[in-house]
Amino acid sequence: MSSSDIYYNKCDVNNNTCETISPKGILGREVNCLANFVPLQNTGNASELIYQYHISYHPEVDSKKFRMAILRQEVFHDIIEEDFIFDGMILYLPKCNPREVVVDAHHPESKQRISVRIKPNVMFERNAPQAITCYNIILRRCLELVGFKQLCRHFYNPAQATKVTNYDLEVWSGYETAIKQYENDLMLCIENRFKVLRTKTFLDILNEEKLTCNNKQQYQMKCEEKFEGQTLVTYYNNRMKRISTIEWDLNPTTRFVMADGQSLSLVDYYEQQYGRKITDMSQPIITCETKMQPNCNEKQKIFLVPELCQPTGITDEMLKDRRIMRALAVHMRLDPSARVKLALQLVRTIKKNEKCCNLLSKWKIQLSDHLVKLSARVLPPEYIVTASRSGMTDESVEWSRRMKREGLLRSVDLRNWAVVCPETSDKVELVNRFIDHVQRMAREMGIAVRYPLCIPVKGVTPNSYLSAIEEIIEMCGPDGRDMQVMVIFLTNEAKTTYDTVKKYLSVQNAVPSQFVLLNTLSGKPNEGGENKNFSSIVLKIFQQIMCKVGGALWKVRIPLKDSILIGYDLYHDSSLRGKTIGACVSTTDNEFTQFYSQTAPHENFAQLGHNLIVFVRRSLQAYYQNNDGCLPSRLFLYRDGVGDGQVPLVKREEVDAVVEELRKICSSVGYPEDHIRLAFYIVTKKVNMRFYKVGNDVYKFYNPEPGTVVDALVTRPDRRDFFLVPQFVNQGTVTPVYYNILYDTTGLSIDKHELLSYKLCHMYYNWQGTVRVPALCQYAHKLAFFVAQSLHRQAHPDLNKYLYFL
Repeated sequence: MSSSDIYYNKCDVNNNTCETISPKGILGREVNCLANFVPLQNTGNASELIYQYHISYHPEVDSKKFRMAILRQEVFHDIIEEDFIFDGMILYLPKCNPREVVVDAHHPESKQRISVRIKPNVMFERNAPQAITCYNIILRRCLELVGFKQLCRHFYNPAQATKVTNYDLEVWSGYETAIKQYENDLMLCIENRFKVLRTKTFLDILNEEKLTCNNKQQYQMKCEEKFEGQTLVTYYNNRMKRISTIEWDLNPTTRFVMADGQSLSLVDYYEQQYGRKITDMSQPIITCETKMQPNCNEKQKIFLVPELCQPTGITDEMLKDRRIMRALAVHMRLDPSARVKLALQLVRTIKKNEKCCNLLSKWKIQLSDHLVKLSARVLPPEYIVTASRSGMTDESVEWSRRMKREGLLRSVDLRNWAVVCPETSDKVELVNRFIDHVQRMAREMGIAVRYPLCIPVKGVTPNSYLSAIEEIIEMCGPDGRDMQVMVIFLTNEAKTTYDTVKKYLSVQNAVPSQFVLLNTLSGKPNEGGENKNFSSIVLKIFQQIMCKVGGALWKVRIPLKDSILIGYDLYHDSSLRGKTIGACVSTTDNEFTQFYSQTAPHENFAQLGHNLIVFVRRSLQAYYQNNDGCLPSRLFLYRDGVGDGQVPLVKREEVDAVVEELRKICSSVGYPEDHIRLAFYIVTKKVNMRFYKVGNDVYKFYNPEPGTVVDALVTRPDRRDFFLVPQFVNQGTVTPVYYNILYDTTGLSIDKHELLSYKLCHMYYNWQGTVRVPALCQYAHKLAFFVAQSLHRQAHPDLNKYLYFL
């Protein structure tokens, strides 16, 4: 294979450059769109320098606000210019001060003497990558100048905060902004952000809980169960912290030893460092654990005072309350036209502000008045192939209505299955209706379904269910291997029961299981004991059962022969602190409807890379065994769960290792080393980019159609990348998914990579429509979540060839 056949995205960590720039796609119908980007022009001479300095304070000043205020004191006027840029530690200036200087200043609050050291660091040209960091700080300074307040990384407008009536909630609207180098220009990405805040302090909420409890012990236990793990915002430094513990034996007068050895109470600390006075001296202290360095496992404790914190975000209780969610959606769900209007409004606000104009002019930056226009492409609609016919998807890419009449692509007769349900008469009657409906539906589809073995459960505890299930397992031979699937009916969403039974069936035995909530079948009280959508619900449950016993619901036409598809994703384990579950799901046939799944825990990137090699090896073994001792000629690996800053690490720890492992595997079975050609994609769901389809009305914009691809203008110059919109959205604004082809020797054009990725979004059997990411990634996510939340260990290996985790 010649070097011209290889696309290798060799990203240099320092200069972020790559060896190859890929051609763009041409497949599909062109549509005009806007993107949430504002072109940014650097009006200065490219050779002009920006100078960077490191600022240190002695004694330490924790508040960024006070650090900034100190640099604005008169004693610094002859040393740094008025329009300096400062991020709390690094100072940027357009002129050079070659000498290190130490300046004596004073603390704005305590008037304590502060020694400030200004040390020259580096210098760089205005078009250097380091300059982009400086430009982003300049833009954040502009947001502060027009009245926005920073909470964590984003900026919000407190003047436009909206109270959610009746719910002690407040919605702050704001923006996330980022300047980056895109294909041809520097551009500013503007994305709307919202922050849901409680209008009460955390101390207010603790005091309310106290009124509902009979004694101190009950109060403390209730608070620990309810609040540990929740997120708080601290306005004095605009940070968000997650509650680790509530320390009832500590209070604001408790003294702590600071980093410099000084003993200080929290009352004195917050007054000296942030100018905040604490009034309640009996309140407990909150502890939060945070990593000392990004890549360091060592953690340090941070102590927070409830009086100075407010809870943030939407709790699980709120998520279940439809009234609250509807009230929040009014303020937070924006359609494309509203987003365009708000983005342009922000640009106008900055450009009308005199101080912002002076700052931008000083640094020779100019913002465009308009969002960038681009030409997107809509890929052709896909054909969904079922047992009886092949039909094109409609504009909503949803095909649930077709499934019952067209039958399943590959069905499995149910000859040995069991049902476990509560023994009360009304529940038994409902379950019998379910069984009758399944058998009738199966006959219409040409599937043989025998009457199941039914075992009643005496009670609703985990042990009650286990006793009934053990009885079934004993009837079905060792490990219940003769049992195809077990359907378990629950009266409520009891996680303990679910986890206990799933672990018993999926780990100790090898029995796929399907859980059904009886309330879902019975419906609302006014529906007479049977949900009005009973037939549709039973059909979906039956389809899930078919997937778990080796069936396939449908397929799409993927004209690739001798190829294997692999999806990989991660989920943090809820019981193993510090460990993350990696999950891998791969195909084993040429129609891409048979799967092989694996999981393994890891604690760091090195272990993750090793696990991925093992996953690839086992995936190829499963393919080899299922294809008469043949290896595939192409391997497409979709890797989810990667942050933008981790891309070089993935390249170093994963891609190179997978390439080497493929060579070894090919050699070990007598194939040429380069027989398996590899495409390694990074799939990113959380992106700030939005695309708005242009309508006939100049002020009206729409969501792009499913299948819309963007691979020019807003892509990165150092990458072979594209954005894909696979789903139909009729409320709010659709979020595209970003694909970065990190390595590619398959010889496919960018058009075919885009088309393959879109086709795979149609292949997730738990939804009769497209999903956001390729189905292999979605399966891997579902598997990682299931193991991390319920099993906490690997499932029985006999289940690996089934989608038992759906």
